[in-house]
Amino acid sequence: MEMFYLTLSQMMTMFILIIAGYVLRKGSILPEDSHLTLSRLETYALVPALNIVNWTRNCNPQTLKENSVLILYGLGVIIFAVALAYILSAVFVKDAKTDAEKYQRNIYKYAMTFGNYGYVGNFIILGV
Repeated sequence: MEMFYLTLSQMMTMFILIIAGYVLRKGSILPEDSHLTLSRLETYALVPALNIVNWTRNCNPQTLKENSVLILYGLGVIIFAVALAYILSAVFVKDAKTDAEKYQRNIYKYAMTFGNYGYVGNFIILGV
């Protein structure tokens, strides 16, 4: 039952943040193009800062040794995802001759490789 409440609290936190964003945008508190600024802030500041904090707190020789098998599995999954993303992006965008088509192909590569490495996954991991 404790696991349920931990997960529920993390999911409620995420839900409250979604509601706050909706209210801020509908109330015209945030400007029309705020999504661009927020996504850049997330990509270039918040996610790297979160990674640095997690590495400094949790990365030491003992934890790396204890989790070496999981690290290798994760590395294998990421390599597979990158390879699959290159193959599928070429299938989805056949001939990438124009800049727009090349850009679309790169979007597919990124989306298929790094789908949920952001904030949604953090809430679930914290809950579990």
